[in-house]
Amino acid sequence: MAIFCSEIFKKWLPRRKLTSIASPDPLKTRSNSSVLTLPFPREIIEQGRETNAQSQSLLLSSLPTEIRMLIWKLCIGGDTFHLKAVCFGPQYRHTCLQHRLCDNHWNPAVPWQKHYPCLGDGPRYYGPRYYGKDKDKFNAFSLVVTCRQICSETIDIFYSSNAFRMSTSRAPDLPKILLSRRYNCIRVLYFEIGTAVTKAFVKDSKHRNETLKEWTDTWKVLADLSGLQILHVEICCWDLVWWTKLTDDQKSFFLQPIFSVTQLHEFEIYVPLDQPPPEDTIWSALPSLRLSPSWMFDNGPCYMLRDG
Repeated sequence: MAIFCSEIFKKWLPRRKLTSIASPDPLKTRSNSSVLTLPFPREIIEQGRETNAQSQSLLLSSLPTEIRMLIWKLCIGGDTFHLKAVCFGPQYRHTCLQHRLCDNHWNPAVPWQKHYPCLGDGPRYYGPRYYGKDKDKFNAFSLVVTCRQICSETIDIFYSSNAFRMSTSRAPDLPKILLSRRYNCIRVLYFEIGTAVTKAFVKDSKHRNETLKEWTDTWKVLADLSGLQILHVEICCWDLVWWTKLTDDQKSFFLQPIFSVTQLHEFEIYVPLDQPPPEDTIWSALPSLRLSPSWMFDNGPCYMLRDG
């Protein structure tokens, strides 16, 4: 049987005509083979390499740059996003940034507890889920990956025209996750710091040193946001009983990293203490800060330190 099939194949093979693949029409060849990639770094562009213009789009060829920027800002700006740094991979060496559109984006400054509806999906919370009117916003975000030129024009607007909320979980990794250009585009940030001033903080020096390192690293991240204009910091887990047991030197050392955050148009710190700290205590050392009552927390009143 094998010999028979071999003979048939030998007779058929010479009859087969060899054909070549026709060359593509040069008019249909794409001049930009990677339209969905990120824009070139600024230093490369300055050396003479520029992205190809999408001349076939009237949106890009007819409208001036100023009008396009207004369109991008209207489409993808004016919202609030919850951010979380998530570790993955072998031994959790890699970190990615996940997000969720805030349900209270019309008033992002409300306390963290008021954002629990945003967190109501449990493990799925940080997925990019949109519903109701937010579906239109999700469709608008597709503009960012339409082409390389639009990505170049919109990506910075996305970070500068939206507000972001996040906690100290993996906060020191934030500069590693975002490109420095994106990182410095953030203008509005609502930040939750979960540093605990408890019995362990006062009694255990090792625990206190680890907590102070996390506290210091967090404020360094905030201070390095060169483009930041509005910063609201919500400090949780402070126990006034144990805070009063610290010496003035310990309190001063604890509050010192706050001094690294400067040049903000609006800077507010919300402190969940059971009663307002006296005006003549260590709090008076904070520059340009004044004490004023703020909203009620679930576990008691909160007092706000406001810049200016």
